[in-house]
Amino acid sequence: AYSGAEGGLFFNSHEVEKENRTALDLTPGGGVRFGEKFTRGFEVAFREEYSSYGYVFRIIVNDTLNVDMIFERIDGQEQITMVMGKNQVFEDVTDLSPREWMPVSVVLDQPGGAVRVSLDGRLYDIPCDLPRLRNVRILMGANNHRSFFTTDVATMSLRNVSIADSRGVTVRSWPMFRHGEGRVYDETGRHRADVR
Repeated sequence: AYSGAEGGLFFNSHEVEKENRTALDLTPGGGVRFGEKFTRGFEVAFREEYSSYGYVFRIIVNDTLNVDMIFERIDGQEQITMVMGKNQVFEDVTDLSPREWMPVSVVLDQPGGAVRVSLDGRLYDIPCDLPRLRNVRILMGANNHRSFFTTDVATMSLRNVSIADSRGVTVRSWPMFRHGEGRVYDETGRHRADVR
């Protein structure tokens, strides 16, 4: 479901049965090869709920390493956590305005040995020993990857999703305003993203 005049993809979360939670697969044909570095950006708006927990995204590198962003609201307090593999590596307790769009970007920089996160203009460098980015899957919300499956979905809407290569050139761009049944196409080359 799209979230109205402001556009964006509305994610069904814990308010529905697990099999009806929203999944957005930006790499439905299999992993994408980036080599040393790539950037993914998007805008997110979280819904106002007293308590919630779920994945904003999960990036899977070479089917072995997960890079996750998790949103949680406990007793009205928001928290965004980054997880690399099995380790929680970053936590930002923040005061978000529900239903307002927040720009987010995440850079996986293999030669720089870091994941760089920007949340609404706040910048964080997370040291990380990343492998070469040979096979990258980018999943948002729920996913059914055989090794990294989850049905925990953040209470969110997304728009203006993009991916840039190591030179900073945008290679995928999904405004999330135009779509077909179960899929949305990007503005750069008609690359498909699947929505369930």
